[in-house]
Amino acid sequence: MEKASMEFMFTLGYWLIALCLAIPPQEFRSAGLTVQNVLSHWLGSEEMHFVYYHLKRTTATLVFHCFIPLGYYIGLAIAVPDLNLWNFWSVSQVWQFYICISIGILIFGILLAFYWSRRKWDNHPIAKKLGYHGDTWRAVASSVNIEFRRFDKFATGPPGQRVIVTESWVIKTATYTLYIAHQGDVHLTLVGSQEHDIYYESNTAVQFLNITVAS
Repeated sequence: MEKASMEFMFTLGYWLIALCLAIPPQEFRSAGLTVQNVLSHWLGSEEMHFVYYHLKRTTATLVFHCFIPLGYYIGLAIAVPDLNLWNFWSVSQVWQFYICISIGILIFGILLAFYWSRRKWDNHPIAKKLGYHGDTWRAVASSVNIEFRRFDKFATGPPGQRVIVTESWVIKTATYTLYIAHQGDVHLTLVGSQEHDIYYESNTAVQFLNITVAS
């Protein structure tokens, strides 16, 4: 296979897989190909320690996403050795610029993750958001953890974008953070709804409600 063809095939395959890992479809989640599953031992139990689980999940996701550009360069160098990408000084200025930017992105991600984890996660954006709802963010986290363990909570959506309603809290998980509000401080507005005769995950009729949660 020609060098250009190999480069194109690898590029197409790599970025397609990277996109699926960054935004996992149902097939990838079913196969366990997610950051949560790969790092499950380090992340711990979401059921028992909800807040700390998502502190670690968002941090690991950040580092993984920052590695994707550099991973492409390394993978291409292995898959197409004729490009001689291992020799930094012999490649074109475009590749030199790309590798510098890729390394810079990864270093930024690692440093930001390290900063988030300092002082036992005090610097993490999730911890700062929780701090608005009580005297300390750890006290709020304890309240959220306790309510999340109960069976009467409501949860819907994929792992990285779930909406969770407990006795006192409304929570939405996101790639790098959590959106959280106390039920006593919010106003809910129904802004739209959609009905589907067949939903691909359950093969049954479903209705989606689009609700704005305003603090």
